[in-house]
Amino acid sequence: DELLYSVGDDGTFGFSNSLVTRQGQGFNWKEQQWLLSPSGFLFTANGRALKAFNNLENRSDFIVEKAFVDPEREHGVISDDGIGGREIGVRISQRFSFPAPGAQSTVVEVKIENRSDSPLTDVAGGYFLDWDIGYAGRSNFTRLAPEALPTTFREIGAAQSFTRDGVDACVVSAVVSSEANIFPQSAGMMLWDIVDDFDGLTDEDVVDLLTSGTTIQTEEVGDACGVVGMNFPGTMQPGETRTFMMVISVAETCDQAAEISRNTILEPNSVDEEAMSQFDIAPNPASDLVTVAHGPTVNMIRIVDVTGSTRVQDVVVTGSEQTQISISNLAPGEYLLCLQVKE
Repeated sequence: DELLYSVGDDGTFGFSNSLVTRQGQGFNWKEQQWLLSPSGFLFTANGRALKAFNNLENRSDFIVEKAFVDPEREHGVISDDGIGGREIGVRISQRFSFPAPGAQSTVVEVKIENRSDSPLTDVAGGYFLDWDIGYAGRSNFTRLAPEALPTTFREIGAAQSFTRDGVDACVVSAVVSSEANIFPQSAGMMLWDIVDDFDGLTDEDVVDLLTSGTTIQTEEVGDACGVVGMNFPGTMQPGETRTFMMVISVAETCDQAAEISRNTILEPNSVDEEAMSQFDIAPNPASDLVTVAHGPTVNMIRIVDVTGSTRVQDVVVTGSEQTQISISNLAPGEYLLCLQVKE
């Protein structure tokens, strides 16, 4: 029942391209549940676009700065540096993980960096995902799935579900971000509507798909696909970064997949129960100061947002079993507390 999927060093997802020579495992769950056709990362800023998925030319607009190889096999970096006059000035960091062994969901953490010397406007990034539930992806149905987001995340995220009558599999893709000024993106469409049409997935299509919020939806049944991502309206200065997190969940029913999605968004990383035995945090919720009881083996505490970005870091006094941390500079929201144990 484990998930098995591939990602490409150049921003592709599932498979390297649409050709018969493509590499990759797609996205699989359970025996013979081949759930994804070639897909990939999309980006727009300054009204221009870059794409790792290109169904006409079968090439990525990105170069590889850091491949998915050890010692950080789950982490990769791509950019548009030196791609021949199409540069916008962006660097994309991707980290793929599972919340726990055998999980029916996966977590994708994305960091967008302005690597140029000029401001970027209306930056947005996301993933084109060509889901195929059942043989050949026929008779698929897609819809917005707000129930796949925890209640407190529904203003800072979006989600889309994909299913097929008679097939015991439902896929949910969700996106959230803790950044201050965001515009969640989730599109659901038939492949022939925008992508597999007379001109393929164009730059104009990418801009529309990453700036239209949740308005691109279809009630048709057929070869469904979608885009999920995050738009950051306004200006992004040189050197600044923006982050978001995508969660993909799979289950036999959409209710089950939505529940898995909610739980994963709340706890995207697995927790050792034994390490939790001496742990306590008070008050919770908190607004100014929080006291963490952690036992004598902890030497570092980090408070991270829903995308995994560190917002507060505090070194624990040697031998201390309790630490008080100021959180007055944190924006309202939900955060994770990470404890680093001495080796």
